[in-house]
Amino acid sequence: MDDLSKTAHNMGINIQVGTRGIEPENLLTHLKIAKKLNAKLLRTVFEVSGRKPSLNRIIMQIKQILPIFEREGVSIALENYEQFKSRELALLIKKLGSPYVGARLDTVNSFGALEGLEDVVNRLAAFTINLHLKDFDIVRVRCRMGFKVVGRPLGRGRLNVDWLFKFWREKGESQV
Repeated sequence: MDDLSKTAHNMGINIQVGTRGIEPENLLTHLKIAKKLNAKLLRTVFEVSGRKPSLNRIIMQIKQILPIFEREGVSIALENYEQFKSRELALLIKKLGSPYVGARLDTVNSFGALEGLEDVVNRLAAFTINLHLKDFDIVRVRCRMGFKVVGRPLGRGRLNVDWLFKFWREKGESQV
C-alpha cells in the first residue's frame, strides 16, 4: 500500500476509500485503510443487505466515531442513494454538524428515490464534499411498457455537465 500511496502522490492523484454501510466498526476498519493510503476521504452508502437504518441511528453511529475521523483528518462522504431523499440526507449532515461529514453527490443515484438531478444538486450543494459524475440515458424497454436507466460515457448521455459545472462555479463550490 505504501507504493500505491507514493505513486499516487507523485502523480498528483488523491486516493479515496469506499465502503458500504455506516456501522462504526466498518467505518473504523476503512479509516485504517484510508490512513495507510494517505486518503483524506472515506465514501460510503447507507444500505447494507437491503436494510434501511433510521436517520437517528445513523447519527448515533457516526457520532460514536466522528471524533476519531476528525483527529485523523479524514472526511466521511455520505452518498445520496435511493434509501433516503436528498432532503433527509441534507438534514442528517446538518445534524451531525461537522466539517468532516458531507455528501458524496452521485448524479444518478437519486433517480431511485424519484428525485431529479437539479433538485438534488440544489438541496445538497452546500453539503457536497465529493462529486460522482455518472452519465446516463433513459431508454424505452422493448415492450414499450417502461424504461431503463443505463450508464453512458461522460458527455454521451443526458447528464448536463455544462449546467452542473456552471452551477458549482456560480455557487463558489470548488471543493468537489
